[in-house]
Amino acid sequence: WSLALQALVRLVAVAAWLGSRRQQFPAATAGWFSAADWRREILPYQWKLAVTTVAVFLLYRAFTPIVLAGMGAAAAARFGLSLAIMGSWLSITSAWPASQIANLGRLTSASKTEELRHAFRAMFAGSTGLAAAGAAATLVLLWTLDHLGLPFAERSAGFGATALLLASAVIH
Repeated sequence: WSLALQALVRLVAVAAWLGSRRQQFPAATAGWFSAADWRREILPYQWKLAVTTVAVFLLYRAFTPIVLAGMGAAAAARFGLSLAIMGSWLSITSAWPASQIANLGRLTSASKTEELRHAFRAMFAGSTGLAAAGAAATLVLLWTLDHLGLPFAERSAGFGATALLLASAVIH
């Protein structure tokens, strides 16, 4: 219940904050986007966002407790560490694409399709390459620590599980 309560409190807090600042939003934009526009332009993408949100919730909030219940505290701790490594790397590598949103939006609104494609391809290739290189470096470090007999490597879920988690971060 604590997870559901935390999500509810966040929702109420955000709604209250937005409600308290409603007068700061431009009044001219209130009628320019109708419900029909919303159903046609935004709703088709909402299901993807909903699936992603549920997947992230299950991955970060529920997976480690499931491992705890099924495999014990030691396995849950090891999995939690590997999951934290993956989550940290995912956060770091998400910064590059997020920083390009304004530029991509500007090119989209100006209908500069070729520039948009070029900017997207460059951003995609660069951020994916960075993610893959960082994931590989993390795995090399984990492998090195394991072969040196240092305790950090023993505290992770293992090379294979961590590799799969990092691969999912690269694919993301």
